[in-house]
Amino acid sequence: MNKRYPLTIKPYFIIGRYIATPVLIVLVVFFSTLTGYAEASKKSPNRIKNITYTHTVKNEEITILLEKEISYQACFLDHNPKQKLPYRLYLDLHDTTLDTKVNKADIPSSSAIKRIRIAQKNNTTTRVVLDIKNKIFREDYKIIQSKNQKAIIIEIENKKAKQNDKARLVKELVLSEKHPQKILGGTSDLCTVVIDPGHGGKDPGATGYQKTREKDVCLSLGLKLQEHINSKKGYKAILTRNSDIFLSLDERGIIANKNNADIFISLHANSHENTKITGIETYYLSFASDEEARKVAARENFTTTSKISDLEMIFFDLLQNNKINQSSILAGYVHNAMVNKISDKYHEKIRNLGIKHAPMRVLINTEMPCILIETAFISNPKEAKKLKSLAFQNTLSASIFNGIENFKSARETAFNKTAP
Repeated sequence: MNKRYPLTIKPYFIIGRYIATPVLIVLVVFFSTLTGYAEASKKSPNRIKNITYTHTVKNEEITILLEKEISYQACFLDHNPKQKLPYRLYLDLHDTTLDTKVNKADIPSSSAIKRIRIAQKNNTTTRVVLDIKNKIFREDYKIIQSKNQKAIIIEIENKKAKQNDKARLVKELVLSEKHPQKILGGTSDLCTVVIDPGHGGKDPGATGYQKTREKDVCLSLGLKLQEHINSKKGYKAILTRNSDIFLSLDERGIIANKNNADIFISLHANSHENTKITGIETYYLSFASDEEARKVAARENFTTTSKISDLEMIFFDLLQNNKINQSSILAGYVHNAMVNKISDKYHEKIRNLGIKHAPMRVLINTEMPCILIETAFISNPKEAKKLKSLAFQNTLSASIFNGIENFKSARETAFNKTAP
């Protein structure tokens, strides 16, 4: 049975049905438009607001200020003499358009940066190019984002300041020859030895057989050597680190200086791509003695063999320095003691890789005789097991101490003979 409506209601119902549909469509379109505007606002291109330049004693900073958070890609380009293009560091800023009103930074003539160029690479990418006067390496600059992600900061290390630091280091070490008693440790009753377990924290060092980490082996050996030295009358041992923490190479030497150490010993485990390689070698500070020494120095300095020559220039005026001479003597006593004692203990001839010299960064800032010991090859299964063995660590620490004793005794004898 069909439902019937009163005559007074039916006309309004019919009219309402024809009006409601258009109104509903209008409302849908209206709200869709609002949503579209909101989405478009979110996806609207970023804009560069400003580019500023500042400098400190240590570095130069270029800051790119933006409206909102951004992603980017960076690349360093070599110079191109044929096209007369300089060294360039460029950043491609994604989802960014170039505002014609953006202020470019004024670059002083003394800056490492020649000029800044900005261009719209395509519809969604803006390229910022820094023309660099001289070649820089990856470790000479860093790119960071501010905490609010609305600024990109490019920091370029001031090479002149770096060279001044090197010159100051050379001057200090040369002047220290006038105070041989400080370098040689004098004839005081207490001999302070600073032990530096290599690597640590975010720097694991070499990873060897069965994932044995160099930083763990070095720390365990360092603790054992400290215990051994502190048990002897007239000696005091201090560790640069006694836990799994990261220290820069410079900080390790500074710790030794602050503690007025007489001797500095940095402990490491060697590594080689050929897992059959074994042996022990000891380094003191100077030019690289051979290609293998150069490779070891590159690994321990966190650099490459091609850049070792830059470090070697630091030592040009230091070859006759008293610290280096004494370090070579210390290396001889400690190395020979290790080779002899370990060979006797294990009834086998240890592979003697000898005493070498290389520009080890960790040894540069120290003010006392200093050496770096590559105790064994962590990449070799047999030697990796030894390095983890407490018995081997005891033998090794005892032999290192014997070398220190022999060095101290010879030094005091020489001092007494030359004393007025």
